[in-house]
Amino acid sequence: MKKKPLLFIAAAILGICLSDKAMADTQMQRLYNPNSGEHFYTASINERTSLVNAGWSYEGISWIAPDSGDAVYRLYNPNAGDHFYTRSINERDSLVKAGWKAEGIGWYSGGSVSLLRAYNPNAAAGSHNYTTAPFEQESLLKAGWRDEGVAWYGTGSGFPITQETINALTRVLAYQENGYYMSRLGYINQLTVDGFTTEDATFAVDSSGIDWNQNALTAAKIYYGSYYSDSKDRIYELLTVPGGFLFTAEEAQYAIDHL
Repeated sequence: MKKKPLLFIAAAILGICLSDKAMADTQMQRLYNPNSGEHFYTASINERTSLVNAGWSYEGISWIAPDSGDAVYRLYNPNAGDHFYTRSINERDSLVKAGWKAEGIGWYSGGSVSLLRAYNPNAAAGSHNYTTAPFEQESLLKAGWRDEGVAWYGTGSGFPITQETINALTRVLAYQENGYYMSRLGYINQLTVDGFTTEDATFAVDSSGIDWNQNALTAAKIYYGSYYSDSKDRIYELLTVPGGFLFTAEEAQYAIDHL
């Protein structure tokens, strides 16, 4: 499958992580494989980036997961090539006995937002769908899917990706690859100058997986030894003042401490 160069570069920058631990208020990523019909869910920005690079479609944030609660187990079917998720230890163990591979805890269940599970008896792969949206569940049931009730719970509902947020995210990663190394606020401001809404810009920046401490350090290194080699205080000022890079005080101090 043809690779998308920008996201391939982003994957190389960010690395590939197959099972990041879900943290507090974790935004759960939803992706779609147009070849198999599978919807895939992950807490990992890095895994999301890798899959988009491999040709999957990014569909946005599916729900918000808590940092603790009932474990939701992730399994992989090496024959069909799709994944399954369940809170049930018995269901997990039964699938493992049937040849599925257990991939550990994907995230945790907790809260009041229901994740509805539907099953497609006609699909060879991608036979299960999980959603917080009743209208999506009802649409699938009308199309012949079977209602399998509540799969687990989240602390909040998600929101879908749009073409504009995809464009904004692509722009952020392009700036990053071309050596701009801005702060979070710097990227948001730049994207709004580029014509994106503040909402799309903020979503794209927060979904980029960029390490802001490392961006601050990289920016500091560019100037340190070139323009202001004798003054770390000047570098700190440049990183934080209005009209500068707009890094937070903590990010700027991280950079100074690691020069």
